[in-house]
Amino acid sequence: MMTEQAPYRLNGSSVDRQFTRVTSVALTLGLVGLNWLATQRAAATMQYAAFLNGRIAAHVYQPFAWWWWQHRWPRSVLRIGNRILFVAPIWRACDHEVIYPMLVLGAIAALCGVFLMKPRHADLHGSASWADAAEMKRAGLL
Repeated sequence: MMTEQAPYRLNGSSVDRQFTRVTSVALTLGLVGLNWLATQRAAATMQYAAFLNGRIAAHVYQPFAWWWWQHRWPRSVLRIGNRILFVAPIWRACDHEVIYPMLVLGAIAALCGVFLMKPRHADLHGSASWADAAEMKRAGLL
């Protein structure tokens, strides 16, 4: 198996790698942030009930706690004090708060990637090409 060796390339980070790194971090932070927001809203709707797991401190919960709650009470009703609460609409709202913004952010990142990142052509056997008239004039050959 042959590997491509291009000693003229710098081993540092390219614009493509930086873009990929920044985009990955931004999408991850967006995912965590949106899940935290959905968790906090679900906990507030459930009046910060004592049986909700994932509490960090006071009324602050772990970002993905609503997933645990949804798994534990998928389509049931909860009794909180004297109140009966249907949880299916809460999970639907959490899904919408996380999924749709992440789809939009992902689509924006993909479009930016398509327009900003240059396609790479393998140059294992060289990258020479014929010069056009403008390149020959710049080189002083014409």
